[in-house]
Amino acid sequence: MLVFVVLYTFGMGCHVGADKLATFFQLIRIDTHVGTSASAMRNQMNNMEKLLPLFQQRCENEASSQTHNAVLAADETFFGDFLILVPMDLSSGYLILEDISDDRSFDTWIGKATPRLQALGLDVNHAISDRAKALIKLAVTGFDC
Repeated sequence: MLVFVVLYTFGMGCHVGADKLATFFQLIRIDTHVGTSASAMRNQMNNMEKLLPLFQQRCENEASSQTHNAVLAADETFFGDFLILVPMDLSSGYLILEDISDDRSFDTWIGKATPRLQALGLDVNHAISDRAKALIKLAVTGFDC
């Protein structure tokens, strides 16, 4: 279990290379119990990466069976010519949506965010934004918070 936690947290989350991870496992002498070569670390991280969409789907299916309160942060970001809407649940750090859009109006925000929030069983009780008019309206009118 320790190996998977380290690979997920540091290898996938912090982008630590397989060679460094293999060295770390050798230093804590876990290599006497499991294979810790750099190629084994790369293979395992690749396998874990392939399973992430299935893990996400399972977590979302379990979460949608009950309603949870959420503190939502919302903002737009620009990637070249693309406008991307990004709402996030602050308590978990989970990105609820990353959606390329043509505009950032209230109607677009509410239309994109509401289905995702419902699917995840999230009820927004606080919203944080950069004071953009559409996001203030989203919080006050759309989420009644």
